[in-house]
Amino acid sequence: MSRTSRPSGPCGYEVAARPWPEIGDRFREIVRAGGPWAQPIADFVDEIAKSPHAGRLFAITSMHTLLVAGCTPFHTECEVLRIDYDAERDEFRFEYVEQPHVHTRWRKRCSPGEAFGALEHLARMKGWIPPGGPA
Repeated sequence: MSRTSRPSGPCGYEVAARPWPEIGDRFREIVRAGGPWAQPIADFVDEIAKSPHAGRLFAITSMHTLLVAGCTPFHTECEVLRIDYDAERDEFRFEYVEQPHVHTRWRKRCSPGEAFGALEHLARMKGWIPPGGPA
């Protein structure tokens, strides 16, 4: 975890979000270092950064996982969307973690082309972005 994180009991760590361009740079650095699997994540992050939702969605990286929330700071195991990319299947995996002890979670698998729509869907369900069109 980053130097801006601190333990927070069963909800994991409390973390401060990083700017979207910095997160995109991190994944692009992985690509430059020989990790082509990170390119779809870098492209996805760039799409978020350029969207009208960038100021309403907050994120950090945890290894190769993107953690997204509706506020900052946020907890790594409560009210957070975990997004991974499976290069072998060429699909994104989304898992919304409401509480660490709640085992029923919102999950979705989709192609890279559907990833932004899946993010918007969950973000609207949680009230992180307004209903309807972009805001």
